[in-house]
Amino acid sequence: MAGRLEAADIGFESLTERIDTSTAASELVFYVFGAIAQFERRLIVERTQAGLVAARARGRAGGRPAMPASTITAIRALAATNRSPGEICQALNISRSTFYKYAEEATSDGAAAALRASSDA
Repeated sequence: MAGRLEAADIGFESLTERIDTSTAASELVFYVFGAIAQFERRLIVERTQAGLVAARARGRAGGRPAMPASTITAIRALAATNRSPGEICQALNISRSTFYKYAEEATSDGAAAALRASSDA
């Protein structure tokens, strides 16, 4: 971004950090701050990746717990009935996004199976 401003002969002045890229010294400080920020970000990424690898080596898996198969089966079964999504969500104590995620999988699986059956005939 700073390069585009410089190419257009536009100076950058930060009011909170007292940086003004219209002078050589301030431009140097601006670029040094940018380099340090980029360096810190890369360190954070490297440390995060190393932590994840170490956790996996200890047998820890990250992320949310998997949805129980019984709940997925119940979602798919109830989605085929005439009950509303709100009723199903309330009965199973799940969110609407969870309902639609698994209900759409059931619909697409059924459509794919029907398509395969019709092409085999």
